[in-house]
Amino acid sequence: MQILINVNILTEGVDLPKTKTVFLTRPTISTVLMTQMIGRALRGEAAGGTKEAYIVSFVDNWNSRIAWVNPESIISSEENDFIDKDSKYRERNIRIISIEKLEEFARIVNETVDTSRLESIDFIKRIPLGMYVFTFIDENNMEHNHQILVYDNSEQRYIELIAALPAIFADFGVEDEVIEGKTLNAMIAQCEAAYFDDNMVPPYRSYSQGGHDLEYLLKYYAQKESAPLFIPFDEADRRAVNLSLIAKEIVDKDMRRGEQKEFTDALWEDETSLLRVYFGNKYFFKRQLETEIDKLYGDFPMSNDDDNTIGETIDLTSLTLYELCNVAPEIGRKIKDSVYANARTKDGLYRCCNPKCGKESPHRALFQIDHITPMSKGGKTELVNLQLLCRPCNLIKGDRH
Repeated sequence: MQILINVNILTEGVDLPKTKTVFLTRPTISTVLMTQMIGRALRGEAAGGTKEAYIVSFVDNWNSRIAWVNPESIISSEENDFIDKDSKYRERNIRIISIEKLEEFARIVNETVDTSRLESIDFIKRIPLGMYVFTFIDENNMEHNHQILVYDNSEQRYIELIAALPAIFADFGVEDEVIEGKTLNAMIAQCEAAYFDDNMVPPYRSYSQGGHDLEYLLKYYAQKESAPLFIPFDEADRRAVNLSLIAKEIVDKDMRRGEQKEFTDALWEDETSLLRVYFGNKYFFKRQLETEIDKLYGDFPMSNDDDNTIGETIDLTSLTLYELCNVAPEIGRKIKDSVYANARTKDGLYRCCNPKCGKESPHRALFQIDHITPMSKGGKTELVNLQLLCRPCNLIKGDRH
């Protein structure tokens, strides 16, 4: 028996038709690379190969890692669905939410953090609509599972971002499974600027704040070249943990303190309830419920984002757009949206304002907001001094200045 061990030497253009067995010891989710590796043994008799072949993978969870390739699809070229829709995932999904909620709770109990904006919105908007679930292989060849919780305020943003991923990768010239560090940072910054901001409610954790959602999504797409699986949460499950509904029942029935305690204790102890799973601990549950009750009675101090007052004490036009969005988020968001809107064509495409370029695309992430007159030369952050440029044009202009 002859055995050939190959490590990044025999790649494209190598013809070994008599290969009968392939041992896959190099983790990959690249469709191209996987086709090359298993193709060594799948030539078939008509092409001078063997009648039978063996593919041996040393990577666990074949189906979840490489969902597009399996023995049946290799033979019949028919697509197969590996998504297990069994209800056993229901509690696991809710537990993933509870981890996020407990992290949020840690910020709430910290008196140095103002959470009034978060707590002032309807509680149902603080319950995720669902989550993107995916697996990728990290730089150490280790499997990494990740979930991105999607809320009412981020649903459309993620839909647009994921639709733009092929164009984003093409724009940055990324074709490999591993994205180089500087390129990855630039891609994250580009996507965040186009679709997200630090002042979203519920909050979006940016990359600079330690958030990994966009980083891991880009790494996954580099390997899989497909949209991640989205798992919506059952509306009944969302309603079951919606504290505004429980609070309304308490207020409508005008429960006294003892009655309220008996009622909430019964809810918490109910083994069929999702409250324990979602909120994690009883104190968190009661703390949030009290807030919802206070809101119904009008005792909760609602958030007051007075951008006009801020504008009287700070010259907003002297700030960068990033700084302005942090100081006065509503004003910053309106300016950004206006710049994008002004650069749209009649066909709804975004257009680069450089007359020598004129690049058009439906994807915001391919463009950057630029000062017509740079701030270093006295330019202000105001709508009349802002334009939309495609990334290459903005880089060229930045080099000139």
